[in-house]
Amino acid sequence: VGPRGRRTLLASDSTGTGIELDAPYAVEVLTSSVGLQVLVADEATDALIVVDPVTLERTQFPGFDDALSTPRGLLKDPNRDVLYVSDFGRRLVYRFDLGTQQRTVLGSASVGRGVRMTAPVNLTYHPDDYLIVVDNNDALIAIDLATSERVYLSK
Repeated sequence: VGPRGRRTLLASDSTGTGIELDAPYAVEVLTSSVGLQVLVADEATDALIVVDPVTLERTQFPGFDDALSTPRGLLKDPNRDVLYVSDFGRRLVYRFDLGTQQRTVLGSASVGRGVRMTAPVNLTYHPDDYLIVVDNNDALIAIDLATSERVYLSK
């Protein structure tokens, strides 16, 4: 929805070209040197799909080829050129450097210290430099972005 309430359909069976969206779950808007991009986590295709809001072309987001299993959450770090992606199927959270296009595991059952993350769904950022993860196992988990240590906020 634009500033005057004007709506634009970015993707459907009859609009745009490229990769089809099958089960879009999360969306994040990225700004870069190429302009505005809309990033969609599609859980049915296990892909991150970029939608160009001008041409409506849909393409695969780089750096995640065959890496995802049911992506559910997307979050652009407000202080870094980093994207966080929760992977429900693999039970982990990725940290993706948008500048270098390097992907690392930020938190999983074996990466980082602290409580076990079993089903990461949604993500948000806390100003004290924590990533807050909604875990589908009835928990809120905070990941310290400096140490990758995980603690329950609620269980």
